Formats: sequence, C-alpha cells, structure tokens
Amino acid sequence: MAEQSSTAAEHAPALIRAELLISYVLRYGVILCGVVIAVGLALLLLHPAGGSSSGFLAQVRSSAGGSPEAVPTTLAAFATGLAAFDPNTLISLGLLLLIALPVVRVALTVVIFLIQKDLSYFIITLIVLTVLLSGIFLGKAL
Repeated sequence: MAEQSSTAAEHAPALIRAELLISYVLRYGVILCGVVIAVGLALLLLHPAGGSSSGFLAQVRSSAGGSPEAVPTTLAAFATGLAAFDPNTLISLGLLLLIALPVVRVALTVVIFLIQKDLSYFIITLIVLTVLLSGIFLGKAL
C-alpha cells in the first residue's frame, strides 16, 4: 500500500505539468485562431472586394452561392493567398488551425503518455490519433 501511494505522489507533479501544458496549448491555440480570423475579417471589411465601393456586403451577396474563388483549394493557392494577405485565405487559415487543435491535443497526449511510460493509455491514444489522421487524410469515416 505504501508503495502505491509513493508512486502516485511521484507522478502527481508530472501529471499536473502535463495537464498545464495541454491547457496552455489549447488556450493559446484558440487565441491564435481568433486573432488570425479577426485579422482576416478586418481586412475583409477594410478592403472592398474587387475595388467596389460597397465592400463587404457586396462580397457577401456575390459569394452567397459559395463562390469557389473565395476559398483556396490547393496548397499553392493557399500560399499565394497568405503571401498576399488575402482576407479569405486568412480566415481559412484561422479555421484550419481551429480544426487542427483537437488533433494537436491528442498528439500531445500521445507524447505525454509515452514520456510517462503509461503503455496502455499510450496505445489507446495512438489508436485515436491514427483514426483522426486517417479520417483527415483519407477523407472518409472509419
């Protein structure tokens, strides 16, 4: 009994550090996503689409049908849009980062369980990460 309590006491600081690390990644990740999206929205409001004087509302009306030019679909278009500070690309980047946060959290948890040498949780979390990544890259649910 005494051995179990000493082992738990030794792991408590490591567990607290791991939980704090995860909370910092999530907190600052959400803040970063919000800032990127806010910058994109500000640029969208400040720079009217196509030089028209009606600006944002005209762009919303014109893209209500889901204009494919508004959102980059290739890596090259994404890089070009980011280099040009395209508002739609910045908003897309913010949303992409927001979607990636849970995956980053699971990947971080895999590393933490590996460092803590907790094999059962490491394997379970690695399976979850594999399912998440395969769903993203294959585009299909398992």
